[in-house]
Amino acid sequence: MLLAAGLTVWTLLEYLLHRFMLHGVEPFRRWHLQHHLHPDVPMRTPILFSLTLVLALAILPALLSADMGFAAPFSCGLILGHLLQEIVHHRLHKSLPPSGNWIKARWRHHDFHHHHDEHSNYGTLTEFWDGIFNTHG
Repeated sequence: MLLAAGLTVWTLLEYLLHRFMLHGVEPFRRWHLQHHLHPDVPMRTPILFSLTLVLALAILPALLSADMGFAAPFSCGLILGHLLQEIVHHRLHKSLPPSGNWIKARWRHHDFHHHHDEHSNYGTLTEFWDGIFNTHG
């Protein structure tokens, strides 16, 4: 249950980071713009940023909760979500649309973000938060 909660919270964090950091805060905005201009080129995120994010996902739940029985599975869900998001995002930028209903829906959603309206469709693993925050294209 806590693993699923961490995974769910990751989808919210992914949405917020994409919408507000990658589309609004320098130098992340500039780096992300390069991704929009050249989506087939793998993104090169500085290792310090990636390491800081993963450490925060692993450590913050433990710092915020004295209960490691809560923090450990919740952190695992956050890290699993991050890993899944990276894998799915990589797959979404292959030249051909993927087969399979779920991944094809993710591809259409993300393709709209890249090619029609960069101010919508921020979610990669889910469209849920785009619906909640009225950014669904």
